[in-house]
Amino acid sequence: MPAAITITQPGYVYIYLSNENSTPVEVFFDEFKVTHTKSPVIQTDDYYPFGLTFNSYQRENSTTNQYLYNGKEKQDELGLEWLDYGARMYMPELGRWGVVDPLSPQYFRFSPYCYVANNPTILTDPDGKRLVYSQLSRDERKEFKAMFKQLENSGAVGKAISQFLKSSESGKIVLTANSDGYLSSFASNERSTVAPIIDDETGNTIKEGGITRAHPEIKEYFRNSKKIGGVLNVDLKTMKDIGIPSFDAFVEEAAHAALFSKEARKNGSNLDVPLLGGNDEFTAKAIVGQIEKESGSPITDFSKDASARQYGVNAFMNREAGNYYQSLQNWQTQQTGVYKSRANDGRVPIFFIQLINRN
Repeated sequence: MPAAITITQPGYVYIYLSNENSTPVEVFFDEFKVTHTKSPVIQTDDYYPFGLTFNSYQRENSTTNQYLYNGKEKQDELGLEWLDYGARMYMPELGRWGVVDPLSPQYFRFSPYCYVANNPTILTDPDGKRLVYSQLSRDERKEFKAMFKQLENSGAVGKAISQFLKSSESGKIVLTANSDGYLSSFASNERSTVAPIIDDETGNTIKEGGITRAHPEIKEYFRNSKKIGGVLNVDLKTMKDIGIPSFDAFVEEAAHAALFSKEARKNGSNLDVPLLGGNDEFTAKAIVGQIEKESGSPITDFSKDASARQYGVNAFMNREAGNYYQSLQNWQTQQTGVYKSRANDGRVPIFFIQLINRN
């Protein structure tokens, strides 16, 4: 009669046959059979916060998976068992790197050997160089990756923006998916040249410009006001609820992030970036116009953007930003609310000029 035994831990099974009986009984051993059914689980590893493994299991005679904590490959030469992050080797048993951080001047508050500022529960270090805040859920992270891929595949302009934002030149771009009252937003870290809000009819100043770091996510994610970058937020849940592709909101914020970071990089820090609010908004929408054309797919118009998008198409076609200031002002007269009152001037953002002149 078949009998099943589940083995829950490593060891040995002792199997024997006994014919101990007061009455002699004939026994036929040719019908006795032992079948070993292997577990469908090949390997499991649990981790302490800094990456040291425990409760590890690997099925016998299986190929060892060396890609463990954060997907990094374990180097088991000489029994060191370091994790290869690319720029540096990491020692999970110590929670420390083997060499100094190549970008240590940017993180001067922390030891150049410490891992993710000693805070592995909310921070990751994808390449051994810079910190990335991992506030997104797995599904949100997957959606942002899909949007970046769509942007990169949408044409030459989208690809240029995607590659720039993924490079070190753009600084630190923090991705969030919060519901903060806006479908999407990009909050730059320390825009000390925030423009004053002027009343169109009277010419009076409604709100003074100046330094502001009031955005709560900037305070949370950026301790250093000079660090280049910002927070790019898309309310993924609301976008899904209203039935509009999240990419349609993401693409303009990606353009904002690139525009600001490029200006900041030229200026040397985030302080005193000469990119006025009106110029920023108009130019981002102009870039979206060209991305829409190159991709061949319509992108939702959230705020009467037709004239700005058409300007972008014309600028890329002619490879020059002609009549920029006049076109900006014409677009702004069609707006309502905050877009209408944002200050502007005739300066064309650097990144826009580079985009329209690129091969």
